[in-house]
Amino acid sequence: MKSHLSENDLVLKVLDKSYIKQIMNLQSEIVKHIGNPELFAVSKQEEFEEAIEEKGCILGYVTADHQLIAMGAYLNFGYDERNYGYDIDLTAEALLKVGQIEATVVAEAYRGLGLQRKLCTALEEEARKRGNELLCATASPLNEYSVANFLKLGYTIEKEKLKYGGLRRYVLVKAL
Repeated sequence: MKSHLSENDLVLKVLDKSYIKQIMNLQSEIVKHIGNPELFAVSKQEEFEEAIEEKGCILGYVTADHQLIAMGAYLNFGYDERNYGYDIDLTAEALLKVGQIEATVVAEAYRGLGLQRKLCTALEEEARKRGNELLCATASPLNEYSVANFLKLGYTIEKEKLKYGGLRRYVLVKAL
């Protein structure tokens, strides 16, 4: 059943740890309905907490009653091996200027409002504020919707790699 809410009924906010349970439930809902497990790489609760506490932030669209219906994470890993800058062969100080978008998900009932694209745009602004020169993301080549969204936003496919335990992913890049 589709929601009758419009974009005007939603608030975009920075999520704190009080939303961790809703973040995990939203991710579980996505995994349950996705059909093909290669389309989505599941994140652990500790990874979301790390984003909130030290490596970035999580933005989410919430309803008036504080129900989380879409979210996306921004991370800046610096020299950590999880930095997508390594995937595109960056080295040294250039790695410090790379941010990345992780886990943009929208509850099934709220798809069609363009929330993934709006989340990515807000995460780009967050990356600019934090001094990033490049923003990277990954998407399954099989996830035509997500890949198309990133391409419409000006990202380019820089590489195709195996990531997250052997899943095929495009590494997408946008200069900020």
